[in-house]
Amino acid sequence: MIPVPNLPQALEAGLRAQEENDNRDNSVLHVSDLAAAIDEACPRSLWLRLQGAKKKEPTTGMLLMWDHGRRTHERLIELMLLPKDWKIQAVEKPVVLGPVIGRYDTRLFNALEGWEIIVDFKTVRGRKFGYLDEAMPGHILQVQAYIAAADADGGLVFYVDREGQNFAKQFYVERNDAAVWQAIEECVRIMEAGEPPEILPPKLNIGKNKGPDSVKLEMPWQCSYCDYIDVSCPGALPKKMRELGIVGYVHKGDSDEFKPKVKGGDVVGVVEDLLVAEGVLF
Repeated sequence: MIPVPNLPQALEAGLRAQEENDNRDNSVLHVSDLAAAIDEACPRSLWLRLQGAKKKEPTTGMLLMWDHGRRTHERLIELMLLPKDWKIQAVEKPVVLGPVIGRYDTRLFNALEGWEIIVDFKTVRGRKFGYLDEAMPGHILQVQAYIAAADADGGLVFYVDREGQNFAKQFYVERNDAAVWQAIEECVRIMEAGEPPEILPPKLNIGKNKGPDSVKLEMPWQCSYCDYIDVSCPGALPKKMRELGIVGYVHKGDSDEFKPKVKGGDVVGVVEDLLVAEGVLF
């Protein structure tokens, strides 16, 4: 047998070398950070990144996914045959808006009307693609920031199914400089805070049943995708509480009452507080 090279190992080495050579400055605010101002991202995660906190090493699968996303964006621009009045004016252009930096994917120009629009490409999972009836708020704000920085007239969020089972969708984005500057001010406040923002609260999933409503205690999606969980941040739920399943039932009657299913005062207290906050219990 020929002593062939280990190609998966070689691919991992190349991906990690590429990641190490990434010149992204993690000590400053980026346009993508603005989502933390509207609860589309975790403010604590943003604060930790700006402070240079220790984070998890990305898996090879994540590195491959990021590389695939970058190359997909480049290929989309190459493939598009635009209507005759529209032209690609700029690609991967860096911008600065006050204390925030970024790089938009492409800017289109309509030679007939003089319009300029910013296009931001997003690759998403096939399952998520099917539920996209509108652009996500964080993506809208990101495009609005690019529009303001480039002094463009409007923009598009362009979604592509990265699994190839679906095709593409686009959503128009109106210019809204006021919303952008409000988000920038909030992110600057987070950046300059002496203490990290509060940890996101756990999420309650209440199942409506014919009998008592079942209650599950779950991690927020932001925690599930966070680089800092279990390294620089404990997350919304400790590890031992992340796979509890149904933790109790709300018995409906003259007065709603929470009946715990699992032992543990911490679990009961957390769930009861969240049920009161959501107006389920009084």
